[in-house]
Amino acid sequence: MDDAGDATGKEDSEVAMAAGSKPVAAGGFPYAGSWQGTWKAPSLRQSGLFTLTVSTDGTSTGSIDNFTLNNAGTLDATTDDNGNLSGTVTYPGQRDAKLSATLFMSGGVVNGNFVQYVAGRKVGGTLRLNSVTSASNKYAGSWSGSWAATSMGQTGSISFVIATNGSMTGTIKNATLGNTGTMTATVDDNGNFSGRVDYRRQRPTAITGTLGDPGSDLVVSSFVQTANATDYAGTFKMSRQ
Repeated sequence: MDDAGDATGKEDSEVAMAAGSKPVAAGGFPYAGSWQGTWKAPSLRQSGLFTLTVSTDGTSTGSIDNFTLNNAGTLDATTDDNGNLSGTVTYPGQRDAKLSATLFMSGGVVNGNFVQYVAGRKVGGTLRLNSVTSASNKYAGSWSGSWAATSMGQTGSISFVIATNGSMTGTIKNATLGNTGTMTATVDDNGNFSGRVDYRRQRPTAITGTLGDPGSDLVVSSFVQTANATDYAGTFKMSRQ
């Protein structure tokens, strides 16, 4: 949360991004599709989940969940062939906020940088998005195992089910804190996943990571859980059930 706002989600504390000139996209560019992942604005100590659907003509729609402020906005934008995205975000009860971002593809994942103006000052942030489209996901099935986040000194167990379309739902138990949460995510054909973790009596946190090769029915996965724009790294170790 920045020093100009509070947890009620006032406009000057939201992610209100500065717009450049509106781009026009030609057909057949690599950003077409549906994407999801984490966004964060470190100087505001805000973060959340970013979903984006880009059509072949560049029309771009989606949503921006601000987990820090417990608010969600809708996105209406355009993306061009070079990954320049420009449009507006609308939060309930607030004026439209201009948005401008530069996207770039790397290893099947879309990364991005955005700029914003909050209370008259320029603020930067980042995105990391994976595809949410999968025809026959190689990770489909039931998995369970353990997790550890050494940076927090916390461990626990995890179990989840991945559908053939890549949707991922499960339960996370934090043995260190004695709490149980749910994870809702999507995983692409390369094992990149993103979503949210909800623990009781806590704000949601965004989670991203990459699942390892499932060939031996044993998967070791890296993950990053993001809360208030701070990343906490860890690992999953899971077996197919």
